[in-house]
Amino acid sequence: MIPIKKKAPPTLLLEKQEIAREQGLNSSEAYKLLNHEEKQAVLKSLMEEQGHLCAYCMRRIPDERALPDDIKPMTIEHWFPRNPPTHEERGQGLDYGNMLAVCSGNRGRRHTRKTRDLTCDAKRKYNHPQLTLNPCDPATLVGIRYKENGEMYSPDPVIQDDIDVKLNLNCISDAVQLPESRRKVLEALQSDLPLDDEQKTKEYCVSVLKMLEQDSDPKIEYSGILIWWLKDYIGPI
Repeated sequence: MIPIKKKAPPTLLLEKQEIAREQGLNSSEAYKLLNHEEKQAVLKSLMEEQGHLCAYCMRRIPDERALPDDIKPMTIEHWFPRNPPTHEERGQGLDYGNMLAVCSGNRGRRHTRKTRDLTCDAKRKYNHPQLTLNPCDPATLVGIRYKENGEMYSPDPVIQDDIDVKLNLNCISDAVQLPESRRKVLEALQSDLPLDDEQKTKEYCVSVLKMLEQDSDPKIEYSGILIWWLKDYIGPI
């Protein structure tokens, strides 16, 4: 997972926010002001700023698998729920800073009828209303590390609970094997290193890191593990 740099909200969201205020709508009601075409425009903006990667698992979006008609290949996720158990109102329904683009979360697969096979917001919907981990808040991502097998972990038990339980970002199933996918991406990077010269290796890593941290679209899938490994390898600059 990498920090997402939010850009200016689409004008249509600002217009809808004004309508919602005038009508005294809560967040769930306000979000319903968006029609299908407007939601697609918001999704397009979100995907561009995320480099067409899911905000949580970092798989490519839109999901290119053959999905049933009632399953969307990508959706708008609200980090702070539109309808939280506390009934707290922050204007979150139409707040662009609260919106993320996420993958299908393995919905629509015959073997994902069990919640253990769901990931990202699809998993979160099962009694996990609030997260601490937030791609739009770099401070919550600082402690994230990766094991040799590609598994994501954190020394913070609250963040680890978000990773393993609320978002299932170490999912291993017939639908997806996230640790293995990360490991393969990292191995591909490591295989390209010019290992004959330590200085050249470090310079190469610095150049790759700069490329990965640019606001590019599309981004490399699972680039979070690459950025973490490169920073660890390079050390203080």
